[in-house]
Amino acid sequence: MAVSAKGLIKVGVTPEVYLKKIESTPKASAWRSRLGNYSPNSMAVQGLSRIRQKFSLVSFSAHWCKDCVQNIPALVKSLRSAKNANIQLVMIDVDNNKKTAQEANVRAIPTIIIYNAEGNEVARIIENPSKEFGSIEEELLSILSHANE
Repeated sequence: MAVSAKGLIKVGVTPEVYLKKIESTPKASAWRSRLGNYSPNSMAVQGLSRIRQKFSLVSFSAHWCKDCVQNIPALVKSLRSAKNANIQLVMIDVDNNKKTAQEANVRAIPTIIIYNAEGNEVARIIENPSKEFGSIEEELLSILSHANE
């Protein structure tokens, strides 16, 4: 049985809560460093700041995952920089939510599922941005810009 967007959002936590939870893990310094040192693509951030439709992003990740350390802090920093209340991000730790991840058909992490305002899945970013994009925020901007066409 698939989990609804609303169901996943209820299970998820804000990036701030997620980052606080992983503070006691061996990879906490890598997450902090990536979040502090990442420089988002300014054009993509500007584009994200102008998105007018509502979207929910559900990120499945784990503190120990190399691709998660690479991409999730970059996503968090990009969204913080965009300051757009229309784009909501929640985080789900796969280690503590294995059944939820299975029900959401998550087979690799990180998996970022993007839902429109109606709760319909419009896309997924799995592990790393697609090769045609230089960063996760560029791919996210492309997805959100084309989601309602």
